[in-house]
Amino acid sequence: MFGSSVGNLFRIGDKPLKVGDVGEVREGSTYRHRAPGELTETAKVVHVGPDAMGITHVRYRVMVESARERRVRFEDSRTLNIETFTDYFSEAVDA
Repeated sequence: MFGSSVGNLFRIGDKPLKVGDVGEVREGSTYRHRAPGELTETAKVVHVGPDAMGITHVRYRVMVESARERRVRFEDSRTLNIETFTDYFSEAVDA
């Protein structure tokens, strides 16, 4: 019983996490998230790799744009685990 509870800590939804599985996310790739309303976030991948605990993370530069104002709101560097990154930035952008 305890083992199955601990196992569930390492799952998101019905998918088990696969440490080191980076899928199609590669350094230099660009992805987009269109937020409801007017904002679009564009992420350029800087680095993909495991942290000290073996959890794969994506380090990226993000640019947030306003569709209505047609201007960049801000740019920043961020890091997310691979699963969260691919769930959020689900639209690949051609380079």
